[in-house]
Amino acid sequence: MGIDAPPLPARRPTDRVSLWALVSALCCLAPVGLVLGVMGLRRTRSGDVFGRSYALLAVTISLIAFATAPAGWIASRWLADDMPRASDVSAGDCFDLDDERTIDLTDCTQPHHAEVAGTGRVDDELAARYDEASAATLCAPFLSATHGRAAGSGLYAIGLLIDTSHGDEPTAGDDLVCYLAELGGRDLLSPVRAP
Repeated sequence: MGIDAPPLPARRPTDRVSLWALVSALCCLAPVGLVLGVMGLRRTRSGDVFGRSYALLAVTISLIAFATAPAGWIASRWLADDMPRASDVSAGDCFDLDDERTIDLTDCTQPHHAEVAGTGRVDDELAARYDEASAATLCAPFLSATHGRAAGSGLYAIGLLIDTSHGDEPTAGDDLVCYLAELGGRDLLSPVRAP
């Protein structure tokens, strides 16, 4: 007494190339995703193998990644330009520093976070000493006379910003900005003056 049911259709095997194409595209490996996706589209054309939708999705995601990559690169360069070059600021310029360590130049007669004490370029020696030396030591050759005297008064902390948009560690040729800020983190209310 059984019920005669039609046999279940055989399950089509999944094309692994198409599956890996999708995984590659989702893991930001657009070139690999595109190549494997095209291969997967060819392999699943007959319909005997499951995975055509994976391959099509991988090709689509990869092409979108290729199309938007230039915009991402341009945006990253634009955002990196938030750090002024040493030639854009000079000793005596006042600024606020946000959480991303971006300089926003401001009027020195208004409350501000810090004042540029000197600018320059990283050389091989400074890059080599960067991890071991203090900001005061690294900035000493770049401080203006007035800011050097103010730094020696003990009223100000010396800070250092280096444009390392290409990585975490400074290398020769990077721009640097040395600045003075009030000890205790309070805003400066006027330009820095040497005692």
